Amino acid sequence: MVDGARVDDIEALKEFDAYLARFREDLIGMCDSLSIEFQRVQGWLHDEAFAYWKNELRRSENRLHESRQALMVCQNKSRAEDYEACSEQLKQFEKAKARLRLCEERLKRLKACQIEWEHFSNQAKPRLAEAADLADSSIPRAKAELSQILDLLEKYRAT
Repeated sequence: MVDGARVDDIEALKEFDAYLARFREDLIGMCDSLSIEFQRVQGWLHDEAFAYWKNELRRSENRLHESRQALMVCQNKSRAEDYEACSEQLKQFEKAKARLRLCEERLKRLKACQIEWEHFSNQAKPRLAEAADLADSSIPRAKAELSQILDLLEKYRAT
């Protein structure tokens, strides 16, 4: 013969029920935040960063062209033995070439980052959807079952 259910602490189950409610709200908030962050990173990689480096590439190409012309004008004006006269124009030209290489490299890296982000987000988004489904359906179902159990335990304790 069974001695009884031996439920010692119904209050602990009620606290757990309240914890589930808080956990669900936190999970919904985190899922929403993550979705927003995914969109923000996607926009930054494909729009803002791409536009910035494309613009910088264009500007560096213009600076390179201008510095090359300034160097050629200086070299045509100065005497062959007066090499020091065009050193500033040569420095500007070298600096413009370096900036152009940097912009080209950053655009190349950005494209690699975009591909890597797509791969990562394609793997992470289903997990995020699972977490959202947990918050939207599984936790409410578990809370409903726990509420039924708590009701039965309260009735049992009252008898």
